[in-house]
Amino acid sequence: MEDWQINVRNWGTAPDLPDILPKKGERILTYGEAIYEATKISMNRYSDLYILGEGANDKGGIYGTTKDLYKIFGENRVFDMPIAEELITGIGLGIAIGGKRAIVIHPRQDFVLVCMNQLINHVFKWKFSLGLNKPIKFLLRTIASRGWGSGAQHAQDIHSVIAHFPGAYVLVPFTPYDVKGFILWALEEAEEPVVILEHRWLYKVKGYVKEGFYTCIPDRAQIIKEGNDITLIGISYGVFDALLTSIELEKYGISAEIIDLRSLRPCNLEAIFSSLEKTKRLVVIDTGHLFISIASEIFAQVLEEGINLISKPLRYGLPDMPTPAFDERKYYPNYKEIAKDIIKCVC
Repeated sequence: MEDWQINVRNWGTAPDLPDILPKKGERILTYGEAIYEATKISMNRYSDLYILGEGANDKGGIYGTTKDLYKIFGENRVFDMPIAEELITGIGLGIAIGGKRAIVIHPRQDFVLVCMNQLINHVFKWKFSLGLNKPIKFLLRTIASRGWGSGAQHAQDIHSVIAHFPGAYVLVPFTPYDVKGFILWALEEAEEPVVILEHRWLYKVKGYVKEGFYTCIPDRAQIIKEGNDITLIGISYGVFDALLTSIELEKYGISAEIIDLRSLRPCNLEAIFSSLEKTKRLVVIDTGHLFISIASEIFAQVLEEGINLISKPLRYGLPDMPTPAFDERKYYPNYKEIAKDIIKCVC
């Protein structure tokens, strides 16, 4: 058994990605450290960049991702906001349309539901409504929570809702390398607003990250692990579940190819189509509810592509009920159950 397979077995602990992914850079950072580094680089690079959100200048700095930045760059550029999510988002949009750059942070995705009018009707539609060609530099970071008894109103994952609407890039990075590169790309090159949905349980994931400035373009899904028998697609933390599942499948001689979707808008599935031409079997592990989900969209596009699968496709995500405040492990996808279903299809 490889080292990463041992590390990945710990509940609530994602694998150390240096053991899995191609080497990119000489340093190893956690996911959270990569976010912090990208933010600090951007604050130094752009004097017109402002960070605003609940707890942005708090002692903990939103899980460490903005820690002490207000001391370095001043409270006029990194500032706390009242519990008024629509106001926060609107001010961020105002900063961006004024020709400056804004990072708006909502520490939980549930809070984004409160500002959907500003986000969808104004941020996403600003250029379209006014017929403008000028890009705006607006980055919204928001975090999916899970566990710790968060309950029905503090543990939701609404990425499929946000990705439903055109007008912005919607990204779900899994690796430290990608999350840093996406943040830097959003503030440097993106011509539309960018929403990055981070999963809190990824914050301690380690991976190779280049020093200094670089960008990642959300142009395609990424193969995390090659295989021949089945294609496992993970969305955000779902990649971790896919890795766990692949360990179980190897006991039965089943080789799984694992793909990290990375981006929901744009949603380029060419890597997935190519993989399915080889494996002819499809599994998608989502982090949200399955009804009208990203997993459903992947199924639809695979069907439209006319790919001939040799077994029924499988999808996993949250059951059709709100998140309970207790016994959460039974609520979220279980890699052993996923593996059992796959074995029935393959063997």
